[in-house]
Amino acid sequence: MTIVKYIFFCFCMFFCTQISATEEETRICIDHGFSPTFTSEDRALGILNVVLPLSDGKLLVGGDFDEVDGRNKENIVRFNQDLSVDDTLFEIDFISSTQVEVMAEQADGKILVGGDLRLPNQPGFTGQIDLIRFNSNGSLDSSFYFGIDIGRGIRVNAIKVQDDGKILVGGQIRLRNSELKMLVRLNPDGSLDDTFSTERSTSILPQVTNIFLQEDGKIIAVGNFSEFNNLEASGIVRLNPDGSTDLNFELNRGLLSILEDGSFLFNSDFQNGRPRLTKLLPDGSLDTTFSTLLNSTVSSVAELQDGRLLISGRFSLVNEQFFKHIALLDENGEVDQNFDFAIGTFSLSNFLETDQSGRILLGVLGGSIGGTRLTRLRTDCSLSNMINFGMLHLLLLDE
Repeated sequence: MTIVKYIFFCFCMFFCTQISATEEETRICIDHGFSPTFTSEDRALGILNVVLPLSDGKLLVGGDFDEVDGRNKENIVRFNQDLSVDDTLFEIDFISSTQVEVMAEQADGKILVGGDLRLPNQPGFTGQIDLIRFNSNGSLDSSFYFGIDIGRGIRVNAIKVQDDGKILVGGQIRLRNSELKMLVRLNPDGSLDDTFSTERSTSILPQVTNIFLQEDGKIIAVGNFSEFNNLEASGIVRLNPDGSTDLNFELNRGLLSILEDGSFLFNSDFQNGRPRLTKLLPDGSLDTTFSTLLNSTVSSVAELQDGRLLISGRFSLVNEQFFKHIALLDENGEVDQNFDFAIGTFSLSNFLETDQSGRILLGVLGGSIGGTRLTRLRTDCSLSNMINFGMLHLLLLDE
């Protein structure tokens, strides 16, 4: 018995020493206080396309789903600051096959919602429409009028609100005069901004899928196009504030994010048959200190407050190490070995988002959860609250 006690004492002393040596470190862990499940009548799994942290601390989620934790919520739902479902607002009946693809908040608290939308018998709206606006109280804003004639398969993929309140809308948009555009700019009231002009598109196939704003007012558009403004463009173009093409910008397709320091993060050319994650400095030169080798491309990036990068995609190898679908990188693109968020046979939605507190939001699909779950990761978990026994990780979280 004495020997057993002695061995246990030695183990405790060693364990406590290890905790003390690293107690200042923090890791990312699951926030078990928030994990709503989204389901659909047409399929077992709901689809989550976008998460929008609002300026008042609430959270808006959009996609293709019918229920949230057993409550009837079609395609859009708002969570209160206490993380409860908002049962009174954003009550709207969508026709089946509707999908909310993108959302943005204006300075006045109104919410822009885009995608492939179908609203039956809503005042001020008829049939299919690509872009709608909600008032801050969750009611439809019938004063918002965007005169676009929607054709089959045409939708809004991206929305960005500029500092001056004007709204950039990307996708494949048919205007009232039948012109096709991949990118337009609206005034805050929804009317077309005639100070911004891009050339018409000749086909409904090429689309803008993402929009980035730079501090100098220039606009970067990313999509599946091979030309823009009648000029060759391999899926990416930078525009001047008036919509004309910036001829001094040269970058291949694959831009994922513009980081806080102005650097560009993108999926670059393959190296030995493998895709790479590469970073360009704000002046356009290659950051030679950063490189990450994967076995598949990255689909989404979240920059943490400390500068680290959380990446997600269909990869399972990152710098020759096994990290399935999600990994944490340091400032040089090296894998953070302390991050081990295992999702097993599940898969991830193609978004990562951070809220005002720096917590990370992502969607986990499939498996035994019976739907799609919105998961939140904390970035402030102390090692003193984490006990590791080989492959077992016990998280002791204090809310």
